[in-house]
Amino acid sequence: MTVQQHILKLATSAKAACPTIANSPVSQRNEALARIAEALETSRSALLEANELDLEYAAEAGLDAALVDRLELNDARINSMLDALSIVRSLPDPIGGVEDLKSWMAAHMPVSPYLFDTDDLSDMPLRLLAAETLREKLFLNLHQELPYQLTVETDNWNERNDG
Repeated sequence: MTVQQHILKLATSAKAACPTIANSPVSQRNEALARIAEALETSRSALLEANELDLEYAAEAGLDAALVDRLELNDARINSMLDALSIVRSLPDPIGGVEDLKSWMAAHMPVSPYLFDTDDLSDMPLRLLAAETLREKLFLNLHQELPYQLTVETDNWNERNDG
């Protein structure tokens, strides 16, 4: 496996894990950050040794000095990473903030009967909702290969009883 294939595999795995991480409790996410910090600290000498090899290879390859500087890993940079992990762990939960907002809104909304059918997902017509969902999926999966002016037009729409 080449380095590029390995990095692509890691990135794909990280992207696949995003929903699981987002739905995990904050205590679990903070525990994961603590374990990352612990692994970084216990692997410090191995990381520094491996980085020396990387820097030698970069020098042999004639990489730009600015790029080599960004590649360089030292104790100060590892300490900075550990500090950043500690800071992130101490921050309020960005995901749970939505729950706080929902609770606040529920407490301040006037009591009234439902204004819409509970089965309705949106006030948009289903054909428009389907077109917008398709457009969003195209953007998510094709990345920079599509113009922002992309539109989806529904030529034919059949409502069926089986959903």
